[in-house]
Amino acid sequence: MSNTFCIKKDPIERICQGDILGGYTITTIVSEIGGTDLVKKFNFPYIAIMSQDCDLCQYHKNKDNVSLNHQFLPNVLILPIFEADILKLGEHLINIFGIKQDQLNKDRFKFIKSNSDPRYHFINSALSELPTDLVIDFKIHFSVSFNSLYNNHKEKYKTSLNIPVREQLSQRFANYINRIGLPDYPNPTPNHVTP
Repeated sequence: MSNTFCIKKDPIERICQGDILGGYTITTIVSEIGGTDLVKKFNFPYIAIMSQDCDLCQYHKNKDNVSLNHQFLPNVLILPIFEADILKLGEHLINIFGIKQDQLNKDRFKFIKSNSDPRYHFINSALSELPTDLVIDFKIHFSVSFNSLYNNHKEKYKTSLNIPVREQLSQRFANYINRIGLPDYPNPTPNHVTP
């Protein structure tokens, strides 16, 4: 089954940029308390693979080679995907981080749905063949080990974003991450030299 937005890979050859996996759990260290790591599991309804496809392809071809040299790829960048209705209520981070955010009003959410808000990427269920509208929040991203992802990929695979859609998502994420946001600096004193 395919359309212009998503394409279902069959057979699933390898991990690709734009693959969407469902029901994915990430285990990570969230803090260190008294010299002991606190490990937490995060369960996401969906994740999108965001590492560059050329890197994923090269590593896949060479992963059994003990001398990978510049092809080594220990981690893969992933973006959690949230159900749009839950994100709209500001509740998409409650079960994960215990954080409630402000509700998004109708106008703001309309802006998100048109992919005009640089922080979010909307995935329309009618176009993606996924069961509900979804949203990626670019502020939330993780890296997971390639081997862990590889071992779960076939079981968790749902669909893949088609190339133009994948490229758009990659570009939008890169633009958001590369933005320059300057903190508020105190007023300069006479001895303070501003470059």
